[in-house]
Amino acid sequence: MRGVGKIAALKERILNDIRSGILKKGDKLLSRHQFMKRYECSRGSIDQAIKELLEDGFLYSRQGAGTYVADDVETPQSINTVYIVGNFDRLQAGAFFLDPGSTASCIQRHADCMLCGMADLNMNLNKMARRGNAVIWDRPDYQHLMAMDFLDKAGVRQLLLHRVFGNYDYITTDSRYGIEGGLEWLTGHAGNKIAFLSTRNSTRYPYIAERQLQFFELAIRHSIMVPPEWLFMEWEHEAETAVHMEEAAEKIFGGAEPCRGIYLDYAIWAGPFLQAASRRGLENGRDFHLLIFDSVLSGLRQPGIAMIEQNLDAQNDKIIEWLKSKGDSPMRSKIKPQLLTYRKS
Repeated sequence: MRGVGKIAALKERILNDIRSGILKKGDKLLSRHQFMKRYECSRGSIDQAIKELLEDGFLYSRQGAGTYVADDVETPQSINTVYIVGNFDRLQAGAFFLDPGSTASCIQRHADCMLCGMADLNMNLNKMARRGNAVIWDRPDYQHLMAMDFLDKAGVRQLLLHRVFGNYDYITTDSRYGIEGGLEWLTGHAGNKIAFLSTRNSTRYPYIAERQLQFFELAIRHSIMVPPEWLFMEWEHEAETAVHMEEAAEKIFGGAEPCRGIYLDYAIWAGPFLQAASRRGLENGRDFHLLIFDSVLSGLRQPGIAMIEQNLDAQNDKIIEWLKSKGDSPMRSKIKPQLLTYRKS
């Protein structure tokens, strides 16, 4: 595994031997010389790897007798430190951590909490791979599966946010439920012919790709039409958002047939799109209705706009529930979002 380091890779090989039964519970470990030959490593690396496995409880020593495989390597331990791994830089991480309503602040009341950007994952992986640690992944990508497997073998409890992978515990938004309710609202105001704006950058935003599949399935099921000229899934560069939204507004509103309903599944684009519509003399709630999937953004509480809002408070409650169970109780939670609309009083 690139960037993991010699000690972490060596620990993984020893743990693989324990879990596969090559090294059985209660077995005495090989001599250092035999270890060096088997794993093709230095004496110093072997000593450090065994020291850390002893500290983590996978091995134990008998004075004058040697080192043995522990009997209780599967026994859950209390969680002392939680690492949150996500796509945030250092400045964003500070704000995320200090926000009283943030996930990190909620966790901090129950265990030490550390933030780790995806770019810094490999250099911190060995530090994470210790018993008593837990890792919470915020929107992980497929490229992180190898790191998850490594941590799993090290006995680290893991929880995925906004993604579902294999048998890992997860807390995610029930996006299908939210989209279905949102489309019912949108078509009720605008009819069954709508525009759809999304991104094709599924590498950076894989959770949006899942929403796209659910949208198209529901559109077919409910006879919702998206004319080709009202379908936009080409943009990858956020720096050009204003230009892209201007182009979209021109095609959506400049044709012979007026567009009355738009579904935009990436909320950051909402502001530029509304500005582009306004420059054409169009008013949301009067000339068109807009459905957005994400979380509430300032300035969007306006007539004719609905938000499929993810319930982050409920997510935090589920995370704390998982922590209190020491990660030993399976967590398979899909949280239903709510549809927020606004009417003038």
